[in-house]
Amino acid sequence: MERIVLEIDSKVASSWKKLSPALQRQFAKETEVRMKEKIRLSEQGEFKQALADLRQEAADNGLTKEILEQLLREDD
Repeated sequence: MERIVLEIDSKVASSWKKLSPALQRQFAKETEVRMKEKIRLSEQGEFKQALADLRQEAADNGLTKEILEQLLREDD
């Protein structure tokens, strides 16, 4: 485990400090799960954008699906 620091509203911080350690652990675990999912979706979106950029660059340079299939067949 690694510790990170997040800036939050002062009212939320005050409420957090009043929670039992068990509830703090539960909230921390739930937050971790949500963060993992958001990061995964973000990375997936970045990957999809990179693929779209590559497709566009290939199309701009005249590489069509048909030409790509022909090139792949030639390697056989």
